[in-house]
Amino acid sequence: MVRVLDFNIKRNKLELDTRPEGLEFQMIKEEIQEFFEATTLAEMVDAIIDVKYVYEGTKMKHSYNCVPMSQPLNLLVDEFTNIALDMVGIELHKAGLDIDIILPKAWDIVCECNAKKLAELDFNGKVIKCADTPDATVLIADMIDGIE
Repeated sequence: MVRVLDFNIKRNKLELDTRPEGLEFQMIKEEIQEFFEATTLAEMVDAIIDVKYVYEGTKMKHSYNCVPMSQPLNLLVDEFTNIALDMVGIELHKAGLDIDIILPKAWDIVCECNAKKLAELDFNGKVIKCADTPDATVLIADMIDGIE
């Protein structure tokens, strides 16, 4: 979690967008949609990790700013996580892989990739990937292939 905290301090000093559908909600929504649009197992795993990464950062921002998390956002992420983990768990099992091995390795990959992003933000406040930011999905695919 320290890596998520460092990223959010670097990104915007833990400032919280308190609008009902502010930046944090939009980023979580985008990642959830990416999961359901994924065509590969690596894309699905990457999206699950991205939702967790954004959600953990969002919880930190709420805590730092002494603002309780909204119940709808908590429920949305909980429901998504249950569905996504079931779906990915089935696919990993079919491939003879263990979700408890894959997800922590994918977490490390996403954290390492995000740490290499610069602090440059787009007009919404989201960190922009630079040209030399590694593609987490490709690295996750390589990791999965290396275990099979």
